[in-house]
Amino acid sequence: MHPNVVKACRPRYRAVAAKSDPGDAYILADILRTDGPRLVPLSPQSDAIKALRALMRGRDDLVASKVVLANQLRALLDSFWPGPSGLFADIASTIAQTFLQR
Repeated sequence: MHPNVVKACRPRYRAVAAKSDPGDAYILADILRTDGPRLVPLSPQSDAIKALRALMRGRDDLVASKVVLANQLRALLDSFWPGPSGLFADIASTIAQTFLQR
């Protein structure tokens, strides 16, 4: 059962407001009893989806690293030569990089 199903059904069980193992077991059993026929069983992810998720995590890490490095570059530029920092909206752009190299 998907966790979002349990989260959506939890307001039905206000008497079991405190999260505990017995309370969660009761909620899960009652949801399966009352809504079981309407629930779709979870299926394992395919290898292609797992590979795509790994690639997206890697891309997210690279984007975050780019932002960190651009912020460090802007801070260094501001501390040593504050004028050009305001010229470029994106310090990681090609034109900004060319300007800094020259």
